[in-house]
Amino acid sequence: MPLNTTWTTYATPNVTGFYDMLTYGNSVTGNYFGLGLVLSLFMIFFITFRRFGNDVAFTSSSFISFILSVLLRATGLLGDIWVIVFIIMSAVSVFIMARS
Repeated sequence: MPLNTTWTTYATPNVTGFYDMLTYGNSVTGNYFGLGLVLSLFMIFFITFRRFGNDVAFTSSSFISFILSVLLRATGLLGDIWVIVFIIMSAVSVFIMARS
């Protein structure tokens, strides 16, 4: 049986803007692109803010990730459960900051 080299799993991308690129990346990765983006930025901000202490770094990173997750949810690139996770992380960080 000959190999069919014209068959592809994903549709040919028609990327004409930034939103189209994010949507295509999300469809190719099985709706994990938005989550990967938010988690990557959480880690980058956490490492950046570590000079102010771990409590401040976690609070700042979780709040920025929460805002970003709400925006990505509004565009349909992130699921509802992940917005709830970042809300919980922000609430926990408030208690951590109040303790210190």
